[in-house]
Amino acid sequence: MPQRIKKGLTTIQRAQSNEWILEYLNSINVEVIETNDKRLGLKVRKQNTTRVYHMHLDSFEVFCFQIKCVESLAVLSHLTSTFIPSMPPQTVANYLKFKTSNKGEFLTDFVSGASIKDIKLT
Repeated sequence: MPQRIKKGLTTIQRAQSNEWILEYLNSINVEVIETNDKRLGLKVRKQNTTRVYHMHLDSFEVFCFQIKCVESLAVLSHLTSTFIPSMPPQTVANYLKFKTSNKGEFLTDFVSGASIKDIKLT
């Protein structure tokens, strides 16, 4: 049964995520620019399409928060810059594994097989 994350980050998680992102971007000397939440750009889409895209992006963002993948959170954030490093492909692979794994199993890293932050699939 596919895994589901029903909601995005809470207000407290969003604040923590923003703090991590700011620390990360400052550590690599990248100027931060705050923008409106336009993760999907300005292209016109049907309402249901936009809702589904946001649902998947929110789910991925919660996963990245849970494993504290700051590089991925930076890409998904409204905090932006002229330069944002790409997210690690391993994070995307682990998320897909999370979404397709069975309930009750511990999530293991796609490459090393090690347990990831004690995330148990529920």
